[in-house]
Formats: sequence, C-alpha cells, structure tokens
Amino acid sequence: MKKLFAAVLSASMICGVSIPAVAVDTVDTAQSGETAMQAADRELAYGTIVSIKTENDTPSQILIRSQAEGEILLQIDTSTILLDSGSGIPGNWTDLKEGDSIYAFHSPAMTSSIPPQTTAEAIVYNVPQDAGCAMLYNVGEIETTDDGIRFLTSDGSMYISANQDTTLSSLYTKEQVTLQDIQKGDRVFAWYSTVLESYPGQTYASKLVLIREESDTEKPSQYSIVLDHDMALGDEKAVRKNDVVMVPMRTVAETLGCTVTWDEETQSATMTNDTRTMTVTIGSDSYVSAAAPETGMIGMTSPTSLGCAPYVDDAYRTWIPAEAFTVLGGYEVNIDDATATVDIYTA
Repeated sequence: MKKLFAAVLSASMICGVSIPAVAVDTVDTAQSGETAMQAADRELAYGTIVSIKTENDTPSQILIRSQAEGEILLQIDTSTILLDSGSGIPGNWTDLKEGDSIYAFHSPAMTSSIPPQTTAEAIVYNVPQDAGCAMLYNVGEIETTDDGIRFLTSDGSMYISANQDTTLSSLYTKEQVTLQDIQKGDRVFAWYSTVLESYPGQTYASKLVLIREESDTEKPSQYSIVLDHDMALGDEKAVRKNDVVMVPMRTVAETLGCTVTWDEETQSATMTNDTRTMTVTIGSDSYVSAAAPETGMIGMTSPTSLGCAPYVDDAYRTWIPAEAFTVLGGYEVNIDDATATVDIYTA
C-alpha cells in the first residue's frame, strides 16, 4: 500500500506543479523528475518523443525515451485520448512533434521486446510550467460532503474532493457538467496541486474533466412520458442524464395518484402511494422504499443505485430516474429508445 501511494505522489511530482506554503503533513509537488506510476488501472510514463509512425495521417505508434525507463513504444488506436493539459480539451494529433515531452497513461501489460511495447490509453501534452498536469483516474466510491463531493480513485490511492469552485467540463461534448454527473466507474482527468501525505492520499481538484464512453447508437435526449400505457403527459418530457432516463418527480407521481412532499432542510422529497413510501435526497444515488406508515407494516428494500442522483432544475423541480418507480413498488417502467417514449404503468 505505502509503495503504491509513494508512486502516486511521484506521479504528481513529474508534472511540475507549483505549490503554495502548506502544513507539514502535506507533500510539496513543485519538484520535477521522471518516474512511472504503478496502479491497478494503468501506468504513467513521462518521456520525450523520439519518433511518430502514422497511418492515414493518424499516429499508430509513438516511441518515447524516458530517463527512468529508457525507450517505450506506445501503440495508438482509436480509443487513445489526446488531451491538451493547458486547455483541458481534446488535442490535435498533428500538434505532436519529435522532441516534445508528453505524459503517457498506458496499460500495465508490456511486452518483453526491445523496446518494450504497450497500448496508450491517454497522451497528455502542453502542460503549462506554472500549473499541474492532468492526472487520469477511474472513479471509485463517492460520498457527498458539506460543500460538494469526495471520491476514492478505483485503485485506492487517492481521495479527491471537489466543490462549487472546481471547474467542471465534459471531454467530448459541450454539455454542462455538475458534480452529481460524476458516477462510480467514470474516468476523469483531475488537476490538483497539494496532496496530503496519508494513505490514501487526499487532495482538492481545481479542475475535473469527465470522460464518457461514446455509444455506437445515439440515444434520444428527450422522451415523451406515458402513464398506464395511454395517458400522455402533454408537452412534459423525460430527459436522458448520465445515460439514465430522468422524469419530473412530482408531475409523474401525483398523476399516478401518489402524494409528494418536500423537506427543504434535508433537501429531500418523499412520494407515497397506498402501500409504499420513498424518500430521495438530492445528490444521493441511493433509492430505498418502505411500507407506508398507514399500512401498519414494517420493512424496507435494500438501497439501490440507479446510475444518477436526484437533482433540482432551474424551475425548482426535482428529477428522479424513471426506474425509481419500480423501487417504490407497484409500478413497472418501459423505456423505448426507438419511439423515444417512457411508459410508467401500474404493475
């Protein structure tokens, strides 16, 4: 564990981060050097481009030379990400030239050939000297904090906190990103400076760029809402968020005959039908239903993650996954991408 954390700290050091004065229990990452980060998901190598082999005007191989590891041949394919660390947006492969310094996140699997070969997951370049470079992580467990979120990276090496001051964006789209959009299993680029010397390490992200896999089949962004197979909700639309179909909670629930209440203090909403009740909390992707108090029964379902946390829009409406009605109990949900329709009906 300690060896892994030391490698994570070393990876921060090679990015040339400028650090303000901090307490003695933090690590100053202002130094620079060359090393490799060993982690479960990927490794990180820093080096200078020796040569670039292209096919159809796109790099297929990049040979780099690192003082720490010697030469490494990076295999480039269509899934390899090229990130401009200065701007936080996808780069242009034509920007890379022999002699440039790059950071390569690559597969831990490497051939025993000379030079060793491995597949590049991401190439990061154009790192400003007065700022840290982007680090690539997989998101593990997420928790809500008083002012935002904190997540553990999937390799267990780092806790990364983010709040309203963290700059958020999506790598491939112009859609607005919120902290609630970040889900377990996502990949993110994170910019940070100071790392608390503990295990796992702890840091605050000044910037996060969310990476989402691009689907081969484009799914609708909006869906017509139908209740009990034939009751259309007029112009009311469901929306797709984090690949989850979300519906306006009060509108749908009350039309189905449920009662809905809102608790401002806890930022939670409760919907209740004749037999079951469910309380959802803004920002928490955890859905549990219990027997309604008037039934005199006890018992509740196990917490269920539906892939997207409830949120409140600009019109102060609470949105929940359509599938939350199946957790409440007594309802089924059918989502038809072909017709862009979501049907919530009594089971």
